Amino acid sequence: MDWEALKEATKISISEILETMFFLPLEASESKAGGDLSQMPKDQLMGASLDFTGPMAGKVVFLIPIKLARSLTSDFLGQENVDVDSDEMEGTIKEVVNMITGKTLSLIDEKGIFKLGIPEAADIEGQMDRFFSKEDNAFTLLFNAIEHHLAFRVIIRS
Repeated sequence: MDWEALKEATKISISEILETMFFLPLEASESKAGGDLSQMPKDQLMGASLDFTGPMAGKVVFLIPIKLARSLTSDFLGQENVDVDSDEMEGTIKEVVNMITGKTLSLIDEKGIFKLGIPEAADIEGQMDRFFSKEDNAFTLLFNAIEHHLAFRVIIRS
């Protein structure tokens, strides 16, 4: 497994999807501890995860402040920010994790046949402890997005 290639493909995918589809300028964060995101109360965060199988198998988890998820959803659906509900926000972040995972895997192995699972809402309570931990089979990428941080965690099982 070429971890650096996987990280680079993930960064490219995140930037392309969020900057192109959602007009969200991003800057990779060098913070190793998760910055403001790891300190936010769990009830101010939401997330989505997606399992995948193929030449390698694993999971991608997306963590975002609810305030930023509301703004992304509003822009994506063309609605006023106040009209966006939690189901619409959840649907948007599930679609984000789906697009980014698909793009990343195609960059890593364009001929590989990957099967993407169904995006699910992430259990923030259960994810936070491990999200910023160091594990040999995983990495977390942090991004600054205007006034917020967001993060993606990639876990490889095989």
